[in-house]
Amino acid sequence: MFSNHVNFSRIIVKVSLTGLLGALLLIAGTVYIFSQMNGVEIGPSHTQKVTSGQTVVYDHVLTNNTTSTDTFSLEVHSTQGWSVELLGGIYPTGTVLLPLQVGAQMTAPFQISLTVPLGASGITEITFITATSQISPTVWDTTTDTTIVLSQVYLPLVLKRWPPIPYRPTLDAIQGADDGNYTVSWTESPSRLANTYILQEAKDSVFTIELREVCTTAQQSCSVNSKIAGTYYYRVRGYNSWGYGEWSNVQSANVLLPDMPTLNLIDNIDGDGSFTVSWNAVARAAGYTLQEDITPSFSNPATVYNGAQTSWAANGKVAGTYYYRVLATGTTGQSNWSTTQSVAVLPPSTPYLNPIDNADGDGYYTISWNAAARATSYTLEEASNAAFNNPKTLYSGAGQSWSVSNQPYGTYYYRVTATGTTGQSALSNTQTATVPAPPPVSVLNNHTTYASSGGSYRYVVGEVYNNTASYLQFVKIAVNFYNGSQLVATDYTYTHLWDLHPYEKTCFSIMLENPSNWTHYAFEPVSYWTDGEVRPNLTVTTHSGGVYGGSYYRIIGQIRNDESSQISFVSAVGTLYNSIGKVLDCDYSYVNSTDLNPGQVSSFEILAGPPSPSAVTSYVLQTDGNR
Repeated sequence: MFSNHVNFSRIIVKVSLTGLLGALLLIAGTVYIFSQMNGVEIGPSHTQKVTSGQTVVYDHVLTNNTTSTDTFSLEVHSTQGWSVELLGGIYPTGTVLLPLQVGAQMTAPFQISLTVPLGASGITEITFITATSQISPTVWDTTTDTTIVLSQVYLPLVLKRWPPIPYRPTLDAIQGADDGNYTVSWTESPSRLANTYILQEAKDSVFTIELREVCTTAQQSCSVNSKIAGTYYYRVRGYNSWGYGEWSNVQSANVLLPDMPTLNLIDNIDGDGSFTVSWNAVARAAGYTLQEDITPSFSNPATVYNGAQTSWAANGKVAGTYYYRVLATGTTGQSNWSTTQSVAVLPPSTPYLNPIDNADGDGYYTISWNAAARATSYTLEEASNAAFNNPKTLYSGAGQSWSVSNQPYGTYYYRVTATGTTGQSALSNTQTATVPAPPPVSVLNNHTTYASSGGSYRYVVGEVYNNTASYLQFVKIAVNFYNGSQLVATDYTYTHLWDLHPYEKTCFSIMLENPSNWTHYAFEPVSYWTDGEVRPNLTVTTHSGGVYGGSYYRIIGQIRNDESSQISFVSAVGTLYNSIGKVLDCDYSYVNSTDLNPGQVSSFEILAGPPSPSAVTSYVLQTDGNR
C-alpha cells in the first residue's frame, strides 16, 4: 500500500500489530516487517500549522529503558524533501544523522528544525525521526512531526489616522526666486487631510523676524511677487475641522539685487563735447541711473539719465574731464554703482597765425591762420603794442583770414583765438605787420587799372595823398608800364584839383594807349609845387548818384558859392569806390554857370565810365574854382 503513494528510498514507520510492536521497512518498493524490542522510546509527536517561509523547531526526548548505557543513532527524513536538521550534541547544524549517548534509565532531549520553502501553500509535511541502538540494532523507536502549511490569501491593509488632523506637509525646494517672483509649493502625504493650508514667511529660519502670513489657501501652492532682495524663509501647515497639523520643513528663497552694470570705455578720440556713454544690460534691471561729476570722488554728482536704455548721448560739453558711473534698478532693489569711466573734452586747439606778407609796405595785406580742431569760429585781435594793451577785435567769424585795407603807417600786432562748443582755445602766436610812413606826397595803394570798352586805351585811376602841412599846386602823377624789367609805356596827369590842402587826398585818372604784353605798372615819385592856396569856400548842397544808361555812373548835384566874391570856373570832382575802398574811376565837371556870384547856386553832372558801374558802392565829392 505504501509503494503507490510514497516516493522515498527508505521510510521507517512506527505501526501497531496485534499484541506486538513491529515495523515496516520499504526499501526499493518492497516492504519489510521487523519486530521491535522494547528498550528505547522517542516522543512526543507534534502537529503544527505554519506559513510559507517559516522555520519550525520541534522538541523531542529520547528515553533509554535498558539497564545499561547505550548510544543511539538518530536519523530524520522529510517526506517533501524540505530542509530539515537535527539539533543537539556537539555536532554542527545541518546534520540529519546524529549519535546520542544515553545512560540506563536516563533521557536526552533533542530538536528537529524544519524550514518551509517560500511559496509553499496548502501542503502537509510528515517528518520521520528514528532512534536505533548501536549495541543492539533490534532496539529502536520512531516518531513523526506533522507540519501543515496554511493556504495564504493577501488582503490590503488599510490604516486609519485618528484623529484625522492633517499630516505634516513637505515644502518643495523653491526655484526661480532671483527676481522676487516665485511660487512656494508643497505636498501632504500619505494622503491629503487638510481643507486649507497656511503659509508663513519670515526673515529668519526660526520665524521670529518679520513673521507674516503669506496666504491661506485650499491649493497646495502660493505665488509670491515683488519681493525685494534678501533671504526669505517659509513653512506651511494644514488645517481641517479636527485642528491644525504640524508645521512643514523649512525652505528658503534667495532674492537677488539687479546685477551691477559694467560701464564701457568712452570713445571721444576727437575730444569734442559730443560722445556716448554706454553699459551692458543686466539681470533683474528695469532701468538705469547714470551720474556725472567733474571729480572722481563724485562729491557733487548730477543725474544725467534715468531710463531703460543702456546708453546716453552727451552733447555740448565744455572742456574738462567728466566722470561717469551707472547703477541698475528693478523690483528687487538697486545694484551697486558700477566702476567709473572718465572722458576728456578738449577746448579748440590753438590756431597758428601765418606770417603776414606786406613786402610792399602799403596799408593793404591779409592776415590768415590755420583751421583749429573743434573750432566753429575765430576772433582776430589787433594792437599797437606787443603786450596787447587795449586790443581791438578786427574779426569774429568762421573764416580763416581777414583783409586789411588803407592801414595808416605804423607797426601792428595780431593774434587769434578759436571758439567752439567746448570753449575757447589758448591765444595763438603773434604776427606783426609794418606799414612804413609814406613819402610827403604819394599815390595811395587803392589804385586800379582797366581798358576802355574798345580796348584801345588803358586807364589808371587812384588817389594821391598830401602828407605835409603845405598847400600844393600842380600835383603831377606819372605811371610806367613794364614787361618784366622792360618799359613798354608811360604817361602822366595832374590832379583835377588845382590846389591840394595839407593832409588831403584827391583822385587822378591817367589815360594812355593800351600797351601790349605788359606785366605790371609802377608810379614815379609825385611832383608838385608848394605854393598852393586855400581853395574857395564852395558847398555841395545836394547830390545823388547811380548807374546811368547801363554803362555809366552819374552824379548830379548843386554847388553854392559861400565866398563874398565871385568865383569862376567852379567844378565838382568825384572819386568812385568799390566795397573795399579801391578807386574805380575819377572824373569832374564844371557847373552850368561858369562863374558863381556870392550865394549863387548852380548844378553839375558828372558822367563817369568805370568798367562796372554797378560795382560802385560810394563816392566822394570835392569842389574847386578860381577867385
